[in-house]
Amino acid sequence: MFIPTISGEYRTSAITDPSNGRMPALVPEMLRRLSDQSTAGGAAADRSTEGPEGRSLAERCLVSVGNLSGPVLTPFNYNSNLQIVQSPGYVVVIAEMVHDARVIKISAQRNQAAESQRKWMGDSIGRWDGDILVVETKFFNLWHRFRGFPVDNLTVIETFRREGANKIVYGFTVDDPTVFTAQFSGEYPMSRIDQPLYEYACHEGNRAMLGILAGARREDAESGSN
Repeated sequence: MFIPTISGEYRTSAITDPSNGRMPALVPEMLRRLSDQSTAGGAAADRSTEGPEGRSLAERCLVSVGNLSGPVLTPFNYNSNLQIVQSPGYVVVIAEMVHDARVIKISAQRNQAAESQRKWMGDSIGRWDGDILVVETKFFNLWHRFRGFPVDNLTVIETFRREGANKIVYGFTVDDPTVFTAQFSGEYPMSRIDQPLYEYACHEGNRAMLGILAGARREDAESGSN
């Protein structure tokens, strides 16, 4: 069993604040929304088979499965490699899963149109604090989710710092007062590999989407629905 270490310390939870290693409680309004959703049949009740737009973002191959590319870079059970590319004025984080590419602008100011042009992985601006890259991301596309919760008011602060030649420690702080009763923070190590990322050709083999929609049209025909 592999247990990650940071500064020689074993970690059993990515969350460091609160000290119990758990996400904080939800605000009452969010609890009510989840209760109403459960009564209506759960998250799946929001999905539609009218067309591809009614399916989840992962089913449509629009964003990485399991939030690998953010908000909060979260490892998945496969294809969880990341490539970090640095150029003058920008840092790009490329996720192997669905080959998302998040562009981080190194700037003191955010684009004024950021809130009206919400991106899938949010609008990210970065700055250097010594040799630590600090990134603030907000204004996520409203169809996105963070662990199933809405991202309308979500702000994520990330840090990337080297701990040796083959390790980067990734830190994060999540702030959304409309979902959680408090901020929470965490970190985990990323290990360097000397291998290329391979293309994750999602749509080229996405037979599931064809099957879902074809099955729905067959049901429509058999029931006489338009």
